[in-house]
Amino acid sequence: MALTQQQILETLNDIQAPGTPAGLVEAGAIRNLEIEGTTVKVVLAVSAPQPSTAGEVRTAVEAALSRLEAADNVEVTVHPLLTTMDSRQPTPEPPP
Repeated sequence: MALTQQQILETLNDIQAPGTPAGLVEAGAIRNLEIEGTTVKVVLAVSAPQPSTAGEVRTAVEAALSRLEAADNVEVTVHPLLTTMDSRQPTPEPPP
């Protein structure tokens, strides 16, 4: 059976996006998805509160996609989005 985009997106959405209860697809982490025969290429951008977060996500995605019967080669690129300690929006100071 050939790989489909829907099958891959469903698999990716079963993986929780860092810092959110949503899956990778629901969280908007998928930046690019290519299917070339039995090769799947995925580019993600995820919140990375810890340096190891991007590697953990990459490992989880590679493992999940490799379990798909028709995926012989999986290439995953993860771009970490830096997070700050305080995510509140700055408030302007009142005029003097």
